[in-house]
Amino acid sequence: MNNERGEILGVMVFIVVIIIFVTLFTLLFSCIKEENDYGTKEGKVIDKKYNAAYTTLMYTGNFHIPQYHPATYSIKIQKEINGEIKSIWVSVDETTYHEFSIGDSYPGGKN
Repeated sequence: MNNERGEILGVMVFIVVIIIFVTLFTLLFSCIKEENDYGTKEGKVIDKKYNAAYTTLMYTGNFHIPQYHPATYSIKIQKEINGEIKSIWVSVDETTYHEFSIGDSYPGGKN
């Protein structure tokens, strides 16, 4: 009886792992497809996003180790593709982030 429970539990764990992998691959490929559908990363800047740097503590055994997360800079650009307006977030460095304002043409510079 315990052997049967072990087999059933093993099959259930296997199914859960397969479902997780399928979900992860689906998400990964949808992100890749979105970038490929957008084509060249150019267009009008419609939004900007800045996330400040921060530090978290990671617990390892008896120690807390600080883990630094650098600041991130992103701009959202949009353009028309085959009569449809599409947009995408682009990760940029700090200089590029401050160089472009909402309404500017990326990467073509100021309008």
